[in-house]
Amino acid sequence: MGERVKYKDALYGEWELPDFLKRLAMTKEMVRLRNITQSVLPNDFMPRGPIPSRFQHGLGVARLADAVLENYPDPFDYKIFLLIAALLHDAGNPPFSHLCEPFLKEATGYDGESFLKVLLDGSEAEKILKEYKISVGEITAYVTGNARPFSDILNGSMDIDNLDNVGRYNLSANLGAEKFNAIKIASSFRLNHSGCFDNKSGWFILDKDSVWEEAQKWKKARQIVYSSIYGTPHLSVAMMVYRAVEIAFFENEIGFDFFLFNDHEAIAYLLTKCNSRTRRLVEKARRWDWYEEIIAIETANPTLKLKELASNWKSRKYIADKLCERFSRGEPDAFCVYIGKGKDKRKIIVPFVYDTGDKRFDLCDDSPIYRFKVWMDRKETVNRKELKYYTQELIS
Repeated sequence: MGERVKYKDALYGEWELPDFLKRLAMTKEMVRLRNITQSVLPNDFMPRGPIPSRFQHGLGVARLADAVLENYPDPFDYKIFLLIAALLHDAGNPPFSHLCEPFLKEATGYDGESFLKVLLDGSEAEKILKEYKISVGEITAYVTGNARPFSDILNGSMDIDNLDNVGRYNLSANLGAEKFNAIKIASSFRLNHSGCFDNKSGWFILDKDSVWEEAQKWKKARQIVYSSIYGTPHLSVAMMVYRAVEIAFFENEIGFDFFLFNDHEAIAYLLTKCNSRTRRLVEKARRWDWYEEIIAIETANPTLKLKELASNWKSRKYIADKLCERFSRGEPDAFCVYIGKGKDKRKIIVPFVYDTGDKRFDLCDDSPIYRFKVWMDRKETVNRKELKYYTQELIS
């Protein structure tokens, strides 16, 4: 497997990387991720921080992939695929990650996972992959969940991507959730294989040494992390930046090259190359001059209308534009809106299996929380009772 180098991780301690991962980590594509945060917000915008980068997260996920494979004796080819996919899985992310994903999808037809193929074609990383006779398409299939069963480890109900994501964010943001042992969980994955790599194969968790309890800690930590992300002031700042990009996108100021930027390059572009409303929103967000939350609805029993609105990313623009037309003389930067289905709850689909063969399943209620929130520039003076009544009409 070549020379191994040591990397010290904040979560997992020292780990020896195989040479091929070290070489990939040094490529332009991975260096870009050092300036894209694990959050959707650059660190200088964050109300807490510093939050780790997607680069650090990628190394963490690769470490967990290594833990999965430690007890797995099957051919090396599949091991190298999983390790590389784990490291590179976020390399296709646009700046601000999920915040810009709707615009990436609208402009290119790709989401942050499938855009990996576009980003890697002709890249430094692809040259290294070719040395190992691995194609960009094969790695992308692992990342997008289309190379089962191994891709389920990266793209499942409890996967190594989210194990690292939750643990790393909780630690860096000092959210106080009880720590869980991600290495123990990852090393407990086993493949239930008859044909080994056919699509009927699936994974289970070998439940010993309190792995079930560690998984429940992860679920609780996940809820705390996402409650923070959907809370104030994080979401208000995120929606200010989102609205800034949205305005620029519909002004045709966001081209293909924007999606190849890192966070810092994207901020510079928005502040120097885009319209005055976009620049104003970004500057206010950067200065922590946050908009005021004036409407906040959270429910596990949404109306059909709210579900419909949450399923269409353009609903945010529609409602924000309507509020601006009605209450702010049409100025598009006066209001920001969030409508979405939350990721707070997650049922673990993979079964837990004891040495006796008995199985245990996660039977939790995983009904998602739907959120509708509106923020307004603090300089605006409006009749709030009228605004709330009008907004209720828009979402009813």
